[in-house]
Amino acid sequence: MVTKKVCTGCKEEKDLTEFNKDSFSADKRRWKCKLCEAELIKKKRLKHINNKQCKECGKDRLCGSSVCIDCFFKQIARNLKLSPQELKNKLEEQNFRCFYTNTLLLPGINASLDHIIPKSKGGSNELNNLVWVDFSVNRMKNNLDLETFYSNYSSVLIEYKRLASLESSEVQQSKLNYVLGLN
Repeated sequence: MVTKKVCTGCKEEKDLTEFNKDSFSADKRRWKCKLCEAELIKKKRLKHINNKQCKECGKDRLCGSSVCIDCFFKQIARNLKLSPQELKNKLEEQNFRCFYTNTLLLPGINASLDHIIPKSKGGSNELNNLVWVDFSVNRMKNNLDLETFYSNYSSVLIEYKRLASLESSEVQQSKLNYVLGLN
């Protein structure tokens, strides 16, 4: 039984345990070891990033991000066991606005999900316990319940709302279109 193969990447003879089961081509003549395979994936991702393509799938990425809009939602959904479409719909329902401050949310830049009732206080990952918020606001809220959050940060939230209202809706829509690649 064959226990060694030559990697077509580094040209070294290696034990079969240094190869992934699916690391060979369909004709089973072009094997790449785990290290060479990882390096190839890394190079492909860098190429995508340098070409303004998503590091995950190669589609056009969000401006200011390393992933496309679909992969942005997939990454977040994966941790929450929700569908990417549910999260996208939630952001659209909120009109791309922060739940707490009405700040424009730009996926891949400042949009993040908050648990209204923090998980540390019994909250769930269910969609009705999640809202899209500005990343910096989410960091402030941390694991506070809503009542404590509002009482501790009301003046900051009022200032965020004031600043959000200063920017015209045309400018905000232009920013959103730019990030989403709709310009």
